[in-house]
Amino acid sequence: MTSDSWRATAEMIGIAAIVASLIFVGLELRQSQQIALASQYQERTDSGRQYFYESLNSQLRLEIQAEDIENWDWPPGLLSATDRQWLDEHSPTEWAEAA
Repeated sequence: MTSDSWRATAEMIGIAAIVASLIFVGLELRQSQQIALASQYQERTDSGRQYFYESLNSQLRLEIQAEDIENWDWPPGLLSATDRQWLDEHSPTEWAEAA
């Protein structure tokens, strides 16, 4: 082989290595972007879940729920004697907190 053919072979191998490394870097960037998007989606979901959980346990929600329980017309026989006694001994807010 002549030195020109070695040089041409080495250049082709170099070009192939550069193309392969560019493809690898592109795939890594794509994977990093997908991970970042998934992280954002997870963060949004966690924020929404936390907001929903806090709103369910807020004092205002407990007061509304207690008022609903207090004003509800309990059908006869729905509550046992123990349940009825517990409701009589506790405040509507305690009812809502226990629910």
